[in-house]
Parts: sequence; structure tokens; C-alpha cells
Amino acid sequence: SPMMSVLASASTSWQNNPCVDTAAPYHKQPWCDASLSIDERITDMLGRMSLDEKIPNLNTAGVEIKSLGLSAYNWWEEASSGVSGGKQTTKFAYPITTGMSFNRTLWRLTGRQIGHEARALMNAGQAGSSFWAPVINLAREPRWGRNIEVPGEDPYLVGEYAEAFVTGMERAPEDGGAHIQASACCKHYAANSMEHATEGGQTHTRHDFSATISRRDLVDSYL
Repeated sequence: SPMMSVLASASTSWQNNPCVDTAAPYHKQPWCDASLSIDERITDMLGRMSLDEKIPNLNTAGVEIKSLGLSAYNWWEEASSGVSGGKQTTKFAYPITTGMSFNRTLWRLTGRQIGHEARALMNAGQAGSSFWAPVINLAREPRWGRNIEVPGEDPYLVGEYAEAFVTGMERAPEDGGAHIQASACCKHYAANSMEHATEGGQTHTRHDFSATISRRDLVDSYL
């Protein structure tokens, strides 16, 4: 649910967190109670928000909700080869190179370290809790300008890479994976890898794309 961003903003930074003990009167409200399920917490939070507060939080950049003590939140965080917006973070090799290793352990450990650093930055108030990573487009066209961001051209390889990377990034080893240390969002899921092409007399540039593909290509390549 897009409203997960609202809960995410409540846990982004220990310095500005309405759910910590010092943040009265918010910390005793049900949506701050970590013993409740996510669904219960979201239901309680939504019940406290006006329509005017809900609508702007359905976009990439969620606005501040003063009535709940929540700061603004932005979904736009990149982490396919390291947390891009943070200071002094580890820069890993591009996925097109690590994908060539066919090494699931390497992919998982890379995701885990990125997740560790992402969580540290969250706690310092320097990052959000959701990241657009990994990139799971297929390297179908050698002239495509973003081939460095993807694991390769083979659908099976890309799927295995995504599973290992996401598992490493999200599962916090300190608690056996009971809590998500950073939320991974696999981006450009299907039929999005043509940067410049002409189809049916229409030219597509790097700013748009055509998702019109055959059923066979959809099943063989993406699903």
C-alpha cells in the first residue's frame, strides 16, 4: 500500500521519530505500537488522517503530517550498487559485472551490506527506508544506456539475482530476519528496456518506451 510510506516516515530517523518515548503525545498511539500488525497500525493511522492529508501522500514525495508529528517522506532512494544518496557509503561493482559471477552468495552479501548501510543512514536521518533496487530489466539491447544497472540478459539469471539481492538487503541477520532492515523495490519489472526504438511509425526515446510486445515475448522474457 502507498500508505506504507507514512509508517516508513515514522521510522526513518531516531532524531525525528514520533514513536519514541520522548515524542509525546504520539508514542502511545496504536499506530506506534510495534506489537500490532502492520495492517492494524495502518488502519489506526488512516483513521486519524484527513482526506487532505492522505492525497499528497500517494505520490513519490509524501508531505509532512503535522497532526501525527510525521515529517515529509520521499520514496526516491537508489541502491542498486550502493546507497546513492548517503555520505561515505560503499560503492559496489555494477550489477552487470557481479551478475557475470553467477554467484548467489555474492549477490546476497552485496544486498546485505547495502541494507546495513541503508539502515544506518536511516537512523542518522540521512535516508529513507525504501529503495528502488535491484534493477531487474533485461539487457536485451547492447546500445541501451542502462545495461550497467542490470544483472544480464537472461531472465532466469535476473530472477535468481533479484531473489538473492532482496533477501540480503531486507533480512537483518541480527534478529534472524524478523524485521526488515531496508525495503527493496525491484524496479522496471516487465517490458521496460527499450531506450530508443521505432515501432509502428512511432519513435520512442530514452524518456519513454513501448510496452507493446508479443504474448510469447512477455512469457519467455519477463514472466
